[in-house]
Amino acid sequence: MVGVVIGSTLGAYVPLWFGADSLSIASVVGAFVGGLFGIWIMAKLFSS
Repeated sequence: MVGVVIGSTLGAYVPLWFGADSLSIASVVGAFVGGLFGIWIMAKLFSS
């Protein structure tokens, strides 16, 4: 759950650095991709 929250938050903020709106499609897609990336990172960290 922590990976999803951190990943989606960071993924939503990346388009803001490039001038996109906080509710733009880029931010929504970034949040989705960041959430998936957060799940993947946490799975790799705790699967040993």
